[in-house]
Amino acid sequence: MKKHFFEINRWTLFSVFGLSIFVKCVLFHYFCFNYVAVSSLWNAPHDFFSFYVAKLLPAVSIASFVFVFKRRWWIIVASIIIDLWFAANFIYYRANDLFLDTETIMIVDNLNGFWSSIVAYLNWKTIAFVVVSVILYVFLVFTKVDSNRNWKGFAVASITSLLLFVGDHFAGYSTFKTTLPTNQNGWTYSAFKSARQIASGNYFFNNFVFRQWFESQTPLHFFPAFLYKQICDFFYGPKELALSEDDKNKIEEFVNRSALDNNTVTQNLIIILGESFESWTYSMKDNNNLEVTPNMNALRKQDNSLYADKIRSQVRRGNSGDGQMIINTGLLPLESGAACMLYGENVFPNYAHKYETSAIVNPVSGIWNQKVTTYSYGYKNLEELSNPTDKWNWIEDDETMQFAVQHCKSLNQPFGTMIITVSTHSPFSSPRKSHLSFRDGTPQIVQDYLNCMHYADSCVGVFLNELAKDSLLHNTTVVITGDHTIFRSNLLAEMQPAIEKYGLPIPKDETFCPLIISSPTITKHTEIDTLCFQMDIYPTILHCLGINDYYWKGFGVNLLDSAALQNRKISEEEAFKLSNLIIRSNYFKNYSKN
Repeated sequence: MKKHFFEINRWTLFSVFGLSIFVKCVLFHYFCFNYVAVSSLWNAPHDFFSFYVAKLLPAVSIASFVFVFKRRWWIIVASIIIDLWFAANFIYYRANDLFLDTETIMIVDNLNGFWSSIVAYLNWKTIAFVVVSVILYVFLVFTKVDSNRNWKGFAVASITSLLLFVGDHFAGYSTFKTTLPTNQNGWTYSAFKSARQIASGNYFFNNFVFRQWFESQTPLHFFPAFLYKQICDFFYGPKELALSEDDKNKIEEFVNRSALDNNTVTQNLIIILGESFESWTYSMKDNNNLEVTPNMNALRKQDNSLYADKIRSQVRRGNSGDGQMIINTGLLPLESGAACMLYGENVFPNYAHKYETSAIVNPVSGIWNQKVTTYSYGYKNLEELSNPTDKWNWIEDDETMQFAVQHCKSLNQPFGTMIITVSTHSPFSSPRKSHLSFRDGTPQIVQDYLNCMHYADSCVGVFLNELAKDSLLHNTTVVITGDHTIFRSNLLAEMQPAIEKYGLPIPKDETFCPLIISSPTITKHTEIDTLCFQMDIYPTILHCLGINDYYWKGFGVNLLDSAALQNRKISEEEAFKLSNLIIRSNYFKNYSKN
């Protein structure tokens, strides 16, 4: 048998294993960001150095252990772990434009019943990491390496790793020392602080300069970052943040401590929070000229309606949980982690507090800590719908709406109800989706999504028609919006050729949630085609309900107030920062008198 093996030394094994890791790091970066910085070698050598040092560092560090371990089985195990980690991050990035962090991993139970939505984001690129590993496995099968440890080689590789770490740190320092945050003592950049920020989430991910630095790293940087963060949180991480006087003063500008809060709500409120509703679907028709959303289109065109088609989704790690919180409280998500999971028991403001009778009708109440936040948000009841044969198999929208009809008709007025839909959840495989036909060549994922939207719209139509029969809508503010968008920048880039070829009305760079409000307090049909935010929905609902003296009106603006829309008091970035402080400090319990 020995004649079938190639004799190699440990330096060769180190080189081959290290090369496989390096190639995976470069592939991951290319698949996510579509560049590998080759031309920077002659155009911007510093950037080339920074980019490739970051890829070499984990490759050399991990491969260095071939000099220590006698057997090679650990190489296969390490490769499998790396492949799984790269694939998980790539899938998560395709779906959310973010990478995995500790909080995301800790709430993996939210995927119960939704694993098919993860599989939907698999593609050939995911398999590429495995292909590299298979080549490595074949190499291992046909080679034989000496069984002696090489401590000299390990020392050289370790020193090289240390030099690469210093080089990686220096590259980040020299590039971003004038742009990343500083404190009163001056520059605060450090590899350890940055590592903790990565592991804590992507707070700076929307900052263009930090994103450049972040993109240059690899998912293998996250493991020591996770460990460092957990150690820091264990020793220094109180759950409730103590606010500085400066922070409190900034927040106070948005809190009305003199509010009497004595408005009596006389209208019913019905919020339909659609899973992944996007506004471009409202203008879509199929090959037979059938509208995708005829019922919602009819509602948005009524005389007493407001329609905004560019509501920017502001969710972060909490996805649907974040969307629900924004609309209910006017607050924005945390810098890292999901607020509904980490701070679900906080005291929150919400218009639901104004109703003696209120509930959330939810077909998937087992996720996003719904059994806690429903009551924290001020609702009196959680109507849990479940499939009798499988509690993780969601109830379809027609059944949800049928229940909601009977529920609303049984309540004493005024009442407040939020209804959650789920049939438009990826991978858009609802067994009851419609069968509209679209032009050949339209991406299948788009066709599936539109058919699910048509089905969801038909369910909304039945719900509204049933309530109209009992004249319930005459004294009701109806709000229809999406919890978040589904076609993020990465997917939009992949679909762009088809979008252009077939003239699909899908925005090129960013998709938006729709907002329809039908209310007796809206005196004329209003359409807004300028950029708005999810945080604007909360104050607009307060206005429609006549709650004009509430202690918290949020960071957004009433969209029916054109002057306020043109003169916002706070930027989106600053609103995120203050919301993070409010939630982490449990402000409305510990600092607000209301």
